[in-house]
Amino acid sequence: MTYNVNFGVAGDEESIRLIEQSGADVVMLQETNRAWEKALRSALAGVYPHMAFLDPDRRAGGLAFLSRHPIELAERRDSPIGWFPAWRAVLDGPIGRVQLINLHLRPPSHAGGAVRGYFESQVERLRETEAYLGLVSKDLPVILAGDFNEDARGRSLQKLLSLGFDTVLDRFRPWQPTWRWQTAMGEVRWQLDHIVLTRPLRATSAWVMDGGASDHVPVLARIERGPDPS
Repeated sequence: MTYNVNFGVAGDEESIRLIEQSGADVVMLQETNRAWEKALRSALAGVYPHMAFLDPDRRAGGLAFLSRHPIELAERRDSPIGWFPAWRAVLDGPIGRVQLINLHLRPPSHAGGAVRGYFESQVERLRETEAYLGLVSKDLPVILAGDFNEDARGRSLQKLLSLGFDTVLDRFRPWQPTWRWQTAMGEVRWQLDHIVLTRPLRATSAWVMDGGASDHVPVLARIERGPDPS
């Protein structure tokens, strides 16, 4: 699971219930903070005995791993454009050792409006994605997951597709929204959160869970391991 829990609604009970009810082996969270850490440790330590939190340098920059299985924390990488970091861990789980890259790319904010900001900020998100690929070790399968702040047609996701990655939510549920925002013209919905992987990992399904106080909803995938590519 990947889930941007929103730093502004720390401790939201419905969001915590979604995580608990998901059945996910490992959860990658974005926008955590100390209040979220306290709430999650209190509520879910029995479900996820392996937890790690990276305190934010910016208000929305926190990251976390929750896992049923042992994880080894590895390096973090700061954003090359001054936004949020990415964090790498290695999961020792049911499909063997897998490296996880938890990321939160630059938001599409712009003084000229959200739509203009979305397109003009794609170049900067691509710079972040290319930098965060430097975290990936070639000796382990990899899952990149988090809030990419763009859909599967964006430059970052297209770059990953060109490298052989699979954007699993968009493949199983094209255009499935993962973010919602209320405006004067009504609610806006967009697919901004993704789970991305490459061989020998293979997703057999992907879906979202609705609910929670965050502007994002959780994204989940069922992943298996096939033969290592020759």
